[in-house]
Amino acid sequence: MLTNGGQPASGARVCTSMRRGNGVHTNCMTTTDNEGQFTVKQLKAGTYQVFAINEAEGYSIQNQMPGQEVTIDANQPWPNVIITIRQDGRDGILMGSVTDKVTGRIIRSTTVQYTAIDSDGRGGSASLTSSLAETVPRSVPSNCDLLVVVMAKGYRGWVYADPSNSSRPTLRLEPGERKTLDVQLEPLHGSSSKQDSGTQMNADEIGGEISPSLS
Repeated sequence: MLTNGGQPASGARVCTSMRRGNGVHTNCMTTTDNEGQFTVKQLKAGTYQVFAINEAEGYSIQNQMPGQEVTIDANQPWPNVIITIRQDGRDGILMGSVTDKVTGRIIRSTTVQYTAIDSDGRGGSASLTSSLAETVPRSVPSNCDLLVVVMAKGYRGWVYADPSNSSRPTLRLEPGERKTLDVQLEPLHGSSSKQDSGTQMNADEIGGEISPSLS
């Protein structure tokens, strides 16, 4: 596995993708070593798309698929391939922490939802929901407006708001750009408040406002 500059891509997760019926099955269980080498075991005969991802650097499944086509058959049961991580379409990188506004403690069971608005001018939206631990980088779409929502059980939801443009609560990142959000969630028994980098909302209000539609 190589970078665009021809250097070994260490610590990248290697993915194999194969079409099954009307769907696509993707497996990302293998990691490259310090020299960029990897071995994917127990693959059945067939044609696969092979690529690598590194969320911490903005290389995600979305911008690395479909990958390089590799066929496994009786004549080539162990093919050796060289895969290059693509730089084009690189994601932005979101990281930070979520804490209790009253106690200052890290909230680990947290849901962060990213919704890409008018991505690449195509209209519609897409979203990803995942747990966010302290300072763990997450890839998010670049070059588009993002609606970022943070939620946790027992707390008011939080919506990102740009301090320089309060009229539209969206975040926009360049390819490879990193953004750190240190979010403080208010317990539901407290009063709602607004902060410089976000707005507190009741979780029920959020659920009724941002349900994404795919088109």
